[in-house]
Amino acid sequence: MLKGPVKAVSISMIYIAVLVSAYFLLWTPLSEADRLSYLIIDAEQEQSIFNLLISRRPSLLNEVAAKEEKIRETKSLVPSASDLPVVLTVIKDLAAEADEIKLEYYTLRTADGESWYPLTLEMSGHIGSLVTVLAGITANLPSVTIDNVHLTSDAESGVDLYANLSLYVIPDDQDPDHYWAVPVPLQSGTVTKNPEAFGIPLAVIDQFSTDEVSVLGIITASGDQRALISFNNSLQWLKVGDYIGPARIVDITNSLVILNLSGIEIQLSLGGRSS
Repeated sequence: MLKGPVKAVSISMIYIAVLVSAYFLLWTPLSEADRLSYLIIDAEQEQSIFNLLISRRPSLLNEVAAKEEKIRETKSLVPSASDLPVVLTVIKDLAAEADEIKLEYYTLRTADGESWYPLTLEMSGHIGSLVTVLAGITANLPSVTIDNVHLTSDAESGVDLYANLSLYVIPDDQDPDHYWAVPVPLQSGTVTKNPEAFGIPLAVIDQFSTDEVSVLGIITASGDQRALISFNNSLQWLKVGDYIGPARIVDITNSLVILNLSGIEIQLSLGGRSS
């Protein structure tokens, strides 16, 4: 028979073995229960999000439909590359108020995912009519941008206008079925005339195309050039930096007085004006 101490050790070992076995037998179910508990929590959260999306589905579909319609409307305002001849006809119709018109286009250009035709537009006539033409072009052809405008004139022949335009288009191979809503040019007088289309009232520009302003003489004294200007029925000797009304003199040559009127260059010559 086992002696007392040995018997006690044996019994202790048996107890330890039983406890260890019980621990391992119970640990796996407990761990699995915790894992399942976390999975249930995650599933409940996902279900909550899913339910929220379902509840918002009608409004989300309406938003998507509205955005798709807006995209279609916007694209319908942009001509395709093959619509160029029609666009040129529309521009010429809009320019009917001008006395003369010359419209040219250049090869299609593409950069940074955009495609456009460079255009040049030359017109002559009264400045108010020419501004109305530009307003009509931007109103009827939203994909046209006016990049640069230059005006020239003298006291006898009115105003000549030169402008660089860019006609943005959708390439034919990008959307073969693209539909462009061809605009019906607005009739003369229906385009809202913006008197500040160039940043200043047209009446201010107009006064430089009349007899209100004229150069009567230019002299050079001590290296400085001065011009004898008739403005509002008064005579003044003026130099670079002086003002003629709202326009600042920026240069005087042997035959010209060059003004800056809110960014518009105006050239006064003896008996006439070009800007």
